[in-house]
Amino acid sequence: MLPYHRCQLAALRRFSYGGQDIAFSPFDDHWKRVRRLCNAEVFSFAKVQSFGAIRRDEVNALVNSITRACSRKEAVNLSEILLCATNNILFREVFGKRISADGECESSPLKNLLREMMCIVTEFRAEDLFPSMGWIDALTGRRRKLCRTFDKMGSLFDEEIRKRILILKTRGGGGGGGGCSVQEDFLDVLLHLHAAEEDDQSLTMNEIKAILMILYSWWPILDLAWNIVNPAAMKRVQAELRRVVGDNGKVDGIIRCLKVA
Repeated sequence: MLPYHRCQLAALRRFSYGGQDIAFSPFDDHWKRVRRLCNAEVFSFAKVQSFGAIRRDEVNALVNSITRACSRKEAVNLSEILLCATNNILFREVFGKRISADGECESSPLKNLLREMMCIVTEFRAEDLFPSMGWIDALTGRRRKLCRTFDKMGSLFDEEIRKRILILKTRGGGGGGGGCSVQEDFLDVLLHLHAAEEDDQSLTMNEIKAILMILYSWWPILDLAWNIVNPAAMKRVQAELRRVVGDNGKVDGIIRCLKVA
């Protein structure tokens, strides 16, 4: 029986390292192995629950940032501040540290890279419809832009992996990534799987980076895309927040900003 092949657009194929992740890998033995390892070691209920404190901290930072802005009677860009909060949560869960200053959640240093990536993923390419005409994408510069953005993301992951390997060697293989958290994060787990001696229990470095690409990049992109294509749903969510929460507790600043918006 031939493996089921998912849609392999040029951008998705590149960002998934040729289908080495879970979302865009063909439905074959490789996909089953990576999925089994991730379900057991990376995305297990216990592992996700262990990051509950991180999520609470970042939500508090988000609310406090909005409250400070409202107290100064400043407008709040909710799309940007929510993207910043999402990035901080993912960066802490994956790499064990924030990307914003401590206690601050007003702007993501990587927002431009994510927006660039978002545009590339949704951009039309001749290669996607006619594989033999990929030269058109080379002439228009779309292929060069795709490679440049991919290289930026790859360099980010390579640097974090390099620093983590040095830390693990110094600690004799112990977990923890420094920064905001000393608990074992997603990168620790992935590197432990990379070092596993059994082939069916290990991950290659490209598989690790493909999984990191999904963890760090696609979740906020999908969230932003949902907000863009479902403005009516977003208005229903805002209305429900006003109705259910009212002006209670820490959400007071958020409600005031939503009313202004």
